[in-house]
Amino acid sequence: MELGTLPIIFFILPCVLTGAFYVRKPESDFWKSAADLMLSSTLLVNLVLWVGAAWAIQEKLEQKHWELSKPLLQNVDLDWLDFRSRKLDEASAIRSDIIPSVVLVLFRLGCVVVVLIGHAFYWVPTYFFTSFEVNSE
Repeated sequence: MELGTLPIIFFILPCVLTGAFYVRKPESDFWKSAADLMLSSTLLVNLVLWVGAAWAIQEKLEQKHWELSKPLLQNVDLDWLDFRSRKLDEASAIRSDIIPSVVLVLFRLGCVVVVLIGHAFYWVPTYFFTSFEVNSE
């Protein structure tokens, strides 16, 4: 067995056991507890593997930064498109100092109204929604 396949085995084993225990969950409290425990272990294993992958990627980026980020002749068209996109973004940006103050006030007032309406829907739903009977007549 190759050492590189061990991480996937450690990932698949808790996932499979979680599913198997959840199938037997209605049988007894033991299987319910086992399913909950395996779900927790699956989440923990998944977290550890993600942290390990992030660490390995960061390590390679630090070791071979120049090789991974140097400009290549074959990518000159992509570099031009990136440069052009940045320049277009800079040219088309709307600064708030050139917008009339009346428009800015109306925009900000509209934002506040939308937030207040959202809060009203959440905190006082009975004011907006009522129950009704569905008739077939």
